[in-house]
Amino acid sequence: MPTTRFPRYFNIFHDKGAFAGLFFAALWAAACSSPPSYPTSPTETPPSIRPNAPGDLAPPLFTEEKRNSVFAGVAQITGTGFAPGMGPTCTGFLLDTSAPNAPAYVITNGHCVDILDAITVLSGFPADGLASFARFANPEGTVAPNTIDVRVNEIAWASMRGTDTAVLRLDRTLGSLTEAGIPSYRIRGFAKPGEAVHVVGIPIDGVPSEQQVLRRVDCTAHAPSRLLEHVWLWDQSQGGDCWGIRQGSSGSPVFDRNQQVVGVLNTTTIGAEKGGECYLGNPCEVGPAGTLHRDNTSYWMSLGELPGCFDDKGVFSLEQAGCPLEAGPPYQVLNANAYARPPAHFSLTVNSTATDPIVFKTGPLETTDCRSPEGYGGSLEMGALYEAEINASKGHVLFCATGKNSDGQLALRQAGFAVVEIDTTAPVRPIQLTVTTDENGALYEPVFSLPELASFRIKHGPTDTIDCANPEGYRDYAVVPVRVPSAELPVRVCVIGADLAGNPSPPSSFPIPHP
Repeated sequence: MPTTRFPRYFNIFHDKGAFAGLFFAALWAAACSSPPSYPTSPTETPPSIRPNAPGDLAPPLFTEEKRNSVFAGVAQITGTGFAPGMGPTCTGFLLDTSAPNAPAYVITNGHCVDILDAITVLSGFPADGLASFARFANPEGTVAPNTIDVRVNEIAWASMRGTDTAVLRLDRTLGSLTEAGIPSYRIRGFAKPGEAVHVVGIPIDGVPSEQQVLRRVDCTAHAPSRLLEHVWLWDQSQGGDCWGIRQGSSGSPVFDRNQQVVGVLNTTTIGAEKGGECYLGNPCEVGPAGTLHRDNTSYWMSLGELPGCFDDKGVFSLEQAGCPLEAGPPYQVLNANAYARPPAHFSLTVNSTATDPIVFKTGPLETTDCRSPEGYGGSLEMGALYEAEINASKGHVLFCATGKNSDGQLALRQAGFAVVEIDTTAPVRPIQLTVTTDENGALYEPVFSLPELASFRIKHGPTDTIDCANPEGYRDYAVVPVRVPSAELPVRVCVIGADLAGNPSPPSSFPIPHP
């Protein structure tokens, strides 16, 4: 795939007058061809773009359609993880800091830099990734020439605590990318409920590499809410009926009609299985009445306060008074039991590099906010096991822990948390059994499907005599396929599943005939 790369001395001549312009005109002519010019606003309003079904891909954005060129500042992000040059493939966008001489920054998700927990905060972490801008499609639907690749040299900040956001610093200035025709984008607050928005990203799941190009999806914003998914609780989230979201779409900007960014897309319920709401890949909104699951809904993190993290020279700094991101040592809640049946208990530890005493609070998820000072009290010893009964028979309970800043105020931005779901319902996902047979007999194994089917009890016997409803004879499945000799076939296999809270399913029956 042809690409256009900037020479490392590009910034030296930025804004240096006519000589610089002549120099680079000659340089580009010698290297290949002039870079395309990308306007900062669309020349016309595109027609509404919406896939036929939630899981379908949106059509590509073609390079010859000038109205698409405003999206050249959306990039594919690769190789930006803990290990140099390694990491997920995601989408990101170039941030407008109004500081042409400052480093350029790309915004994406925290999980796009290999953070997969609710305790890690990265700041000033070296990186060796790539941001590939202007990945439009040619008429054949493959990546067109004149993409612009820029190195990512630092994870300025990233986390999945409270927000799934990462700020990546590039090895070019914002001005150098602007001169190359790459637009940057301003951030605004939440979209209004019912407001038309559009997601522009580069999905990769099921897409050949040569067809991993920019795609746009139009949708309508819902009301903002907190969002719960697995171990993560995000404070400022918003959803919408945005279809066509797949792996690789993470980090996509969500634009309003003026191409201002209302959020960075991070998760979806598209393709989620029934049951196990609020688990991985199946997020839930958190509202006054508890959690709410919406089918075929995609979610984004609000970035409205992020510009407050940049100083007047356009440099990212956690020391800025208006920066909402965690700046100090995080308080980490470890080893918490995420699922329980009544009577339920907290069992966890709290860790931090801070030396102040730890205070904590607990309460219903829908009414408890770790970022609010109300309700904190008590005292916990660092690293000691905390165990206490949970006074709830259903729903989600939130545990918060923090200490104090140097000014004596609660370190609310660094508060750690854990969510426990009190679950009394049996699994609703059907149990599946994998069976392979040969001349020697059969092998069978039940299929795990977290959080609904997390463990199994099994037994098998003659088809006409075994009773799956009889609790006698069941044993724990040891995660090793069970062999039935050919001489014992046919048999009936009985399976009882249990979810992560330990709620059992009704028994399921699977006949295995003689081969």
